[in-house]
Parts: sequence; structure tokens; C-alpha cells
Amino acid sequence: STEIHSKGQLLLSTSPVKIMSQRNSNSNSIDTLEHAPMTSCGSSDEKVADQLVAKAILHSIHAGLLANILLLIGHVFGVWFGVYNFTGRPRETIAIVVYFIAFGFLIVSGFVELSLDVFHQRVIGHGRYHSDSVGWNSVISCLFISAGIGDVVAFFYWLAKDPNTENTVLLASSYVLFVMAILALGFQANDLHDTTWEEATTADKVDLVANFIVLVATIMGIVFRDMDHSQKDFGDVNNEIEMAHLPIWLLSSILYVTTDVFRYKGSVAMLDTHS
Repeated sequence: STEIHSKGQLLLSTSPVKIMSQRNSNSNSIDTLEHAPMTSCGSSDEKVADQLVAKAILHSIHAGLLANILLLIGHVFGVWFGVYNFTGRPRETIAIVVYFIAFGFLIVSGFVELSLDVFHQRVIGHGRYHSDSVGWNSVISCLFISAGIGDVVAFFYWLAKDPNTENTVLLASSYVLFVMAILALGFQANDLHDTTWEEATTADKVDLVANFIVLVATIMGIVFRDMDHSQKDFGDVNNEIEMAHLPIWLLSSILYVTTDVFRYKGSVAMLDTHS
């Protein structure tokens, strides 16, 4: 792989594509990425470096977009299952199939994100991933995957009609998602702390809103899971909260896909300009 150097800085495109500043000693591709305009003229070496950066950005966006499309599909099926559950038909065969399809897509989306940090290099922040650290981004992916697997495990206990174990596992999974949401929002806030709202890219603004929505959804999840776990009679309140929080997850994934489209268009334009 090619190392790209320019006195510790690379001249990169501005909005709508914002590059992550990464200093990863294990990286063989890109050492340092800063937020300055990409040069449109200069030596042939500079142009080659610009093209390599643009291609690296495009690869990162492709992987992120794929993960968020899978996430979106998973949440669509999740809302579908929620409708069956809310109307008292969760044990119908079609409902069970829809559930497993939903969480299959959600878990795979987490593995796609994890693979981007483990086997490649994330050169642009997106969605839940705005940390400069490969380790922390991997932690966010692992938390998401673990919560998804935990939900599936709980579902098997639900099928076995063991509500006590089911509710305990679901509550634990809800707290795992809450920790993930706190980390995602915290890292993005840290990423934007030197940037005014007006200076932030549209994609980053939408990501910030989406990450806040995810935090709200995880809090709602803890609330109704705790109500289930307490075994007190809350009537239909916990079921109503559960049903209400599913479209919120869906909205967050729609926003994630939207920001990835913004970044994709910006990176394609950047690549065309410097090809």
C-alpha cells in the first residue's frame, strides 16, 4: 500500500466531505488527514496523492453506506414485527420470520462497520463513528452487535416462554445500546467542539441529530424494558412505548443513509475534479 505524506498534512476537500484526523501507528495507507482544501494544481505527486485520498474516502463511504442501508432495512423489518407484537400476533409464523430477518440485517450491518476498522481504515466519520480511534470505533460496533445478539437470545427465551430470563437479557441489551449511544454522541460532540454550527457540514449536522435520536431511543428502550422486568402491571403503557420507539430507530437510520449520500456525492465530485 502507498503511504501519503505532505509534511504531516494532506490537502483535502472541504464540505460536504469532512475527513477524520487519524494517527494510527498500525496504518500503512494514510497517516494524517486534516481539514484543508484539496489543491487543484501543483506537482504530479500532489495530484496522485489527492487521487489516492479521494479513492480512500470513496471506499470508506461505500462501506459505511452499505452498513447503513442494511441498518435501514433491519429497522423497517423491526417496525413490521413491532406491528405484529402491538396487535397481539407476535407468535404468528410470519412475525417470527420478520423478527429474524430484522435482526439478521441489523447484526450484519454492525459487522460491516467493524470490518471497516479491523481490516481497512476508516478515513471519514459517519453515522455513529466519529472517533479518530480505531479501537473506540470497534468498541461501538461490538456494543451494537452484542446488543443485537442479546436481543436474539432473549427472543429464544420468549419462544420458550421464560419471561424472567427474557426480560433480564433484554434489559441488559438496552443498557449496552445506551452506552453505545453515549459514546457515539460524545465522540461526535468532541469532533465538532472546535467547529461552530454554521461551519459544520450538513452531513455532520444531520449525523448529530441522528445520534441524539438514537440516544433518545435507547433511553426509551431502558424505560419499557425496566417496566417489563419489574413485572408490575402498567397496562399497555410499556407496549405503547415499545411501539413508539421503533419508528425512532427507523428515523435515525434514514438520517444516517441520507448523510452518507451527501458524503458520497461530495467524494465523487472531488475524485472527478482531481482525476
